[in-house]
Amino acid sequence: MIAIIGLLVALLLPAIQSARESARRVQCGNKIKQIGLAAQAYHESQGRLPFQRTFISQTRTGPNTLGPAGENHRSWLVPLLPHLDQQTIIDRMDLTRSGLDDRPNADGVSTNAGLIAIPLDVFICPSDPNGRQVSPSADEASGTAQGPGMGDSWYPGGIAIARTNYACNSGDHHNGVGVGMNPGWGQCVGGSGCGGGCAAADGGIAGRCVRGLVSRSGWSATFAHITDGLSNTFLAGECLGSKCLWQDWGFQNIATTAFPPNFEHWSLDTYNRSESPKYCMTFRSLHPGGAHFVMADGSVHFIADAIEFATYQALSSRAGREPRGLPQ
Repeated sequence: MIAIIGLLVALLLPAIQSARESARRVQCGNKIKQIGLAAQAYHESQGRLPFQRTFISQTRTGPNTLGPAGENHRSWLVPLLPHLDQQTIIDRMDLTRSGLDDRPNADGVSTNAGLIAIPLDVFICPSDPNGRQVSPSADEASGTAQGPGMGDSWYPGGIAIARTNYACNSGDHHNGVGVGMNPGWGQCVGGSGCGGGCAAADGGIAGRCVRGLVSRSGWSATFAHITDGLSNTFLAGECLGSKCLWQDWGFQNIATTAFPPNFEHWSLDTYNRSESPKYCMTFRSLHPGGAHFVMADGSVHFIADAIEFATYQALSSRAGREPRGLPQ
């Protein structure tokens, strides 16, 4: 009898696990849908998609995280908070200061750095058991752990930030490795390594050098820029922020299509900090067989790992004039 029960459990368990993952996948699709709708609402009110300013630190006599509002160290997800039922979070922020500032805000209790250490369910895929992780992020938030000349020496251990499972589409750029267009990562900072006149006057990045919709630092598209069509262009897709220093909800998060979706998950645990961004700043999920993407028109699609790579990259460029659309 015991043997029969054991056999039945062994037969039923995969079906139960599959049903649970199916439910989690539906929940994840709903979450990225809400992000897409929030971005559309933001565009309607501001005339462009939200942008982020990330790695544009300047030399000063204090921590880089205490920079002015123009050097705001905030991801593109922060301006979407009011459209995602998170108005109380942004109300407690001091938007005149860096998003990494750890000085008390007007209420005398909250700090900008402390607020972005709060895991927000709206940015967490239920299939990721590590989605609620809070850990040091990259660049100014990495302290000195990332290596000489990186991070902010005033915070040797780095600044812990809540991760995200959803990253903006920066385009079909390579990440130093992988397949894609120049400049790498679709970004250049303060003129460094930009070439071709990519640097914008304010230290950000000119739009002509970003083939996606949101750059790493200082530029975002309007819908008029998306000449390939809103329904044919990724706005955002899934990522594994717990495996990537460059993907949190408060400071920065981007991804490119340098590699196919879900490319070699195992490799993210083997690379050191100087190597990992080349591989981890891509789209990936823990759903079997693919990942969710929200298009610029707000529609959500589950893109299979097996998608033709040229089609996948075409879907991440906003004005590539590629004769490709979503796979049928």
